[in-house]
Amino acid sequence: MSSLEHRQAVSEDERQAIYAFRYKFYVGELNKDVPGTDHEKKIICEPHDEYSIHCASTGDDGEMAAV
Repeated sequence: MSSLEHRQAVSEDERQAIYAFRYKFYVGELNKDVPGTDHEKKIICEPHDEYSIHCASTGDDGEMAAV
């Protein structure tokens, strides 16, 4: 079992990774089209994201495990 690193996503790149994770989960796995979906960029970004605190968990391989 790999270990997880939990941290706040503060950089724009980290936040974009979370938006891409949402897209992969909601669109790719659940086949849902939710508000804020950008199919061209393959992200889901909502208006309140600008003011939210985002936290992410990543595995040893760098794959995001949870948000």
